[in-house]
Amino acid sequence: MRRFAILLAALLFLMVPPNVAAQTPVSKCSQECDPIAINGGAVKRGDDPVKVVLYAHFEDHLQLAPLNTQPPHPEKEVDLNAGFPFPVLETNTGAGCQVQGNCLDPHFRNNEFRLFSSPGLVEYLSDGWRIHPEPGLAADVKIVEKEFNLYFYLSAYAIPGQNSHSSYPDVGVMPQVGVYARMETGRHTFSRLSTVIAEAADPVGPLASERRYNMVTQPNEPDVYEFKVPMKVLKDTLPSEAEADGFIVYVSPYQVRTEPHPNQAHQFMQEEWRLRTGHKFPTRLVLPVEHAMMNVASSLSIFQDLLFVRWSFLSPWGSYDMRDNEIKLESTGPNPIDAKAMELVRIKRSIDHDGHFKPVNATWSIDFLGFPLKDGEYELTASIPNLQGTYVLEQKFPFRVVNGAPDVTLIGQRSAGGKAQANDGAGFKDTPAPGPVALGIVLSAAVALARRRPG
Repeated sequence: MRRFAILLAALLFLMVPPNVAAQTPVSKCSQECDPIAINGGAVKRGDDPVKVVLYAHFEDHLQLAPLNTQPPHPEKEVDLNAGFPFPVLETNTGAGCQVQGNCLDPHFRNNEFRLFSSPGLVEYLSDGWRIHPEPGLAADVKIVEKEFNLYFYLSAYAIPGQNSHSSYPDVGVMPQVGVYARMETGRHTFSRLSTVIAEAADPVGPLASERRYNMVTQPNEPDVYEFKVPMKVLKDTLPSEAEADGFIVYVSPYQVRTEPHPNQAHQFMQEEWRLRTGHKFPTRLVLPVEHAMMNVASSLSIFQDLLFVRWSFLSPWGSYDMRDNEIKLESTGPNPIDAKAMELVRIKRSIDHDGHFKPVNATWSIDFLGFPLKDGEYELTASIPNLQGTYVLEQKFPFRVVNGAPDVTLIGQRSAGGKAQANDGAGFKDTPAPGPVALGIVLSAAVALARRRPG
C-alpha cells in the first residue's frame, strides 16, 4: 500500500501543468511574520493605519480556532502536524435526494477549517486551553486596503496515518494545491444572514494556476509549504453590532474544484496531507485597519486636594489587546510636573458578561500640594501600546494652574453616549466640562489613596 501511494503521488506530479507555481518549502514562517516589521519598523500613532496580525490558535484540527492578536506560544502551542487519512470527496450531484436528508452523495469534507473572532487571550491550563468563545468586536473595524493576506501551512506525506514527528516518511507529493478562504460576519459559514467581508480570488479562474503549489516532501528536507492567500475586500467594515455576532474565516485547501463556491463545487483532494500550526507555522491574517485602538472618554477632576486624571480607551479586538505594564502619564506641556507627584491609582476592566467589549478605565492622581505647581499652562499625555507593540494610543489633557490650583473648568473631554470615537490625540471637544458625576467616579479611589508628601 505504501509503495502504491508513492507511485500514485509521483504519477500525479508528472501530470502537473508547467505553469503551476514552483514553491520552496519553509522551515518556519518566512514572510509577514513580525508585526513591527510588517508595519515598516515604526510604531504608529493617531490616524496612522496599522497592519494588525490576527493569529489562529489550533488546539485540535477538528475544533473552531479562535482568532486574536496574541501570537502562538512557542512551547504550549506545538505544531499539530495533523494528518488526514481520507481523501476529500464532494460529488455534489444530488443523487438520491428525492427524500430530504437522504442524499447518497459522498461528502468527505475534511478540508474545511473555521477561524472565529475571539475577544480574549488563550489561557493554557493543565487540563487544556481556556478560550473566550463569545464572538464580537468592541468597535467597528475599517479595512483600509483593497486586499489583505491569509497565511496557511500544509505538508504532503506518503504515509497519512503516521505521525511524522516520530517517523519521517520517504516521500510525499501533492500537485496543484490551492487554498480558498472567505471572511464573513456571524458564526456560521455561507449563511444567508451573514455579510461577506472578503474572499480569496477565484480558485478556478484563468489565473488560478498562479496560486497553486506543488507540495513535495523529501527525507531530511523542509516539508512545510507557506500558502499566501490574497483576499479581496468586498465590504470595508467589520461591524461591531450585536446582531453581526463577530466574524468567521472559512479556509479550504483543495486540488480539484469546479466552482469557486465550495458548497456548489465538485471537489477532490487526495489523502497524504497535513495541517501545520503553532509558533513556527502561524496561521494568520494580516489586516490593514484604521485605528488599532480608540479613545472613549477622558476627564480631569479635583477631589480632596488631588487632581485626578481619568482615561477610558479600548481596542476593537477586545480589552485584552493592550500592554497594561507600559501605560504612562507624562508631563508634556510648557510647565513641568514632577513625576513623583503622579501615581497610577488603578486600571479597571468591566467584569460583566460582555466585559471584553467594554472600555478599560485608567485613573491617576496628582499631588499638586505636595509638589507645588506654579501658575501657567500645563499638558499631560496618557499613552498605552497595543499588545503587538505596533500602535500607541495617546490622549492629551491640557489645563492651567491659577493661584497654585489646577483649573479644569475648560476641560470637557467625555465622549457623548460612551461610544468609542477615533481621536487625533487632542481631546474631545463635543461635551461639557466634568461635574459631580466625574467627581463621583474617582471618589472610591481617592478615599483609598494614601497621599504622599515630600521629605
